[in-house]
Amino acid sequence: ALWARRMVLAKGKLPEDAHDPGAVVRFKRPKLAYVDIPPDLWSLGALVFSFVGMTFKWKGSTWVGFVFAVAAVCNKRTHDADTKQIITGSVFALSALLMSLMNSWQGQTARALISVGEKEL
Repeated sequence: ALWARRMVLAKGKLPEDAHDPGAVVRFKRPKLAYVDIPPDLWSLGALVFSFVGMTFKWKGSTWVGFVFAVAAVCNKRTHDADTKQIITGSVFALSALLMSLMNSWQGQTARALISVGEKEL
């Protein structure tokens, strides 16, 4: 147990350890200027899919936009994300999803009323 005795004698640091504790520097994230912030592609995807879903009344596209908005919120890091981009994409995706769902509910109600009216005639 020579290795165990050497470790106890060195108090956790072996003499052949090449690490220099003075050379260890704590990582500090660089601060980015507003112009250097990369575009948030999740928010852009949320805007595009929500816009397409709202324009063409495709529920699947609005759901994809909503998922992209949730991903944008989950991937937000304070140092490199513009909060306005994320909020815009999320609000637009949520409003497109709600409009799509409300429109389908109103359409079902209207179709039901029309079919009842046709039966009475």
